[in-house]
Amino acid sequence: MTEIRTTLQPGPVFYSVFTGILRAYGLTLQDWSKARGIKPANVRAAAHGSWNGPGAKALRASMVTYVGEDAFRQLYAEHIDREFKGAA
Repeated sequence: MTEIRTTLQPGPVFYSVFTGILRAYGLTLQDWSKARGIKPANVRAAAHGSWNGPGAKALRASMVTYVGEDAFRQLYAEHIDREFKGAA
């Protein structure tokens, strides 16, 4: 059976999943951002896609890597699935 790979898109779901996992680790977006010398507003903009250049793409990749790609992808897919079912 072929595994379907969810494409991670910037937006509210990306932001929600990232901050949710951070909270599970006992961190805030401000904690995570400050430890990396990044303004929280820039992290939010990258996560939501309002900042979408090469730097934003690299930041999103580091966000996913930090929380664990497998966990991130699973929660992202579940979130999208819940939204899709709710819209039906």
